[in-house]
Amino acid sequence: SHLTFREESGLAMSSRNKNLSVEDKAKAAQVYRTLSEIKNEIKDKPEDLPKDLPGILLGKSQKLLENGFEKIDYLEVREEKNLKLITKVDVARPDRIFIAVYLSGVRLIDNLKL
Repeated sequence: SHLTFREESGLAMSSRNKNLSVEDKAKAAQVYRTLSEIKNEIKDKPEDLPKDLPGILLGKSQKLLENGFEKIDYLEVREEKNLKLITKVDVARPDRIFIAVYLSGVRLIDNLKL
């Protein structure tokens, strides 16, 4: 039931997307790309655990703000089964990254399984 329908750019489909300009839509594709980058950084070289998860998330948040997003409501990793917030990665546990950001006043949300 975690199926997210996406536009070609990777942007999660939403009725709110119609409020974005063409330029904003291109920018909004960074949301999913950011989630994918986080997943890759965490899953890449699992022997390097523990990863600095808060540091990774902070860095990505700052990058989004530098790239024109007005505000980040949240960018966090939670356990899939109980949505408990986590700060340390455990490759054996199913986790999910959640994000909510504002772009031109439009709130964009997305998530990705780790």
